[in-house]
Amino acid sequence: MSEIIKQPIEEEVKSAYLDYAMSVIVGRAIPDVRDGLKPVQRRILYAMYEENMYPNRPYKKSARTVGNVIAKYHPHGDSSVYDALVRMAQDFTLRYPLVQGQGNFGSIDGDPPAAMRYCVVGDTLVNTDKGLVKIKDIVPNSKENTDNPINIKVQSLNRKINTADMFFNSGKHKTLKVETVEGFEIEGSLNHPVLTLEKGKNGKPVYVWKTLDKVKAGDYLVVSRKNDINSSQDLITEEEAILLGSLVSEGYISENRVGFNNTDEEFATKFETALVHSYEVAGCKYKRKLKSGKTLIEYQYTKKILLKTFKKRVLQKNRHKRNTLHSFTLF
Repeated sequence: MSEIIKQPIEEEVKSAYLDYAMSVIVGRAIPDVRDGLKPVQRRILYAMYEENMYPNRPYKKSARTVGNVIAKYHPHGDSSVYDALVRMAQDFTLRYPLVQGQGNFGSIDGDPPAAMRYCVVGDTLVNTDKGLVKIKDIVPNSKENTDNPINIKVQSLNRKINTADMFFNSGKHKTLKVETVEGFEIEGSLNHPVLTLEKGKNGKPVYVWKTLDKVKAGDYLVVSRKNDINSSQDLITEEEAILLGSLVSEGYISENRVGFNNTDEEFATKFETALVHSYEVAGCKYKRKLKSGKTLIEYQYTKKILLKTFKKRVLQKNRHKRNTLHSFTLF
């Protein structure tokens, strides 16, 4: 049997903390006297060597290197690896930078470097001032590993409107696809972050960022469906809102007819007014007494004529919208 040694907890905590602190200092913080590199720096350089990232090769994304380092050699957070990589590229931090960086790697005045990028697939829809656009269509037929100047407004994190001035085609990568129960899909690189909703320590829901490779079955993804860059207030009138709401709640459709019926005369009158005012379509109106004593008011319209008028109005609105956006873009 093992011998039990009685020892004051203060002494045990002090000894354990000092042992851990020394192991961290020796194993992580102090550069090796043989090459002057910290362990994380050595792991980064070796991962870059394995990726064939030589001086005569094109630049590659930082996220690729960081992902390889934490997956193979440095099982810690990605931010610590990226911060170390950034410092290795700063000529004001090291006399002889170990990495040649491209882009914003911070400044001597304390400006932070650009965030480590992640990749989305070409079919990802981006909310822009030109509507929802597939990201691959922003710069059609762009070549792999190329920067392409652009000028387009996009809705970014926290629904902020930013102007994007550069499009980067990072080539082909391994991707993951996540699909929700409601049918929403997102596909991107393994380090693509998505916002999830989890139960906090106090039982209340909290927002948590997760990369796609950490998302698991049962997680709740947060999907923002708001559109602040293209206002939709002018896309539908009050009469059209009444009309669509009425048809969804109390309407019906058959092979040749579209109809609406209700016992609320005020509701029925609003429906009739909205339809006539919005589409100027004539139809048939019927009234009949029910056994309950209430009067059922019913409207019937020819499906073909109603749909034809509806399509005409939609095309007119889309044409007006395209002209407005085109003028706005030129301005």
